[in-house]
Amino acid sequence: MIIVIFLLILVGFSQAEEKTTETKTLTIKLIPDLEIKFPKETSDEQPIPLPEVGLPEIPTIDLREQALGDYFRSQMCPLIGSEKKIVELTDKYQLGDFRILASIAIEESSCGKNLIAGYYNATGYASGRYKFSSFDECFEKTAETLMNYKAKNLEERLAIWNQGHINKAGINYSQRVLWGMNRIPIEVP
Repeated sequence: MIIVIFLLILVGFSQAEEKTTETKTLTIKLIPDLEIKFPKETSDEQPIPLPEVGLPEIPTIDLREQALGDYFRSQMCPLIGSEKKIVELTDKYQLGDFRILASIAIEESSCGKNLIAGYYNATGYASGRYKFSSFDECFEKTAETLMNYKAKNLEERLAIWNQGHINKAGINYSQRVLWGMNRIPIEVP
């Protein structure tokens, strides 16, 4: 709109009223081959309406979803497509770091690759024996459970989640999950 006004000032315009069957129009000629017609109100007191310019809606991208999606694709995880739900649940249940649910899935099922067929239990809920209808349902139940633990911080919640299991290398569960979180970049280029 500002460009049109600017061009009108620079180039000048000619105003012509054309009488059609019932409508008057305002014609603006910016350059010889370009002519814009606007409907003109019959009353001189009302302003001339400008045509509406429809701009396409620009989709917003949550960089957390993009980081998870990039990681899942790089690891060829069956969890591709769950990144939006994971971010939504992180916010809903106030889990803090958006990578926590994905990292639990990395630790428990190698990012959804090693689980009982048809169970969708990527997070090892109930020792992996609980059957979910989708990965999203599994992440929902896991997030809800983590939030309900009476713990001071994420590390304590993880210790409760897995009873502080220590693997053969002597690394406890919380440390392994936190290490998995660090594999997923926070910043997306």
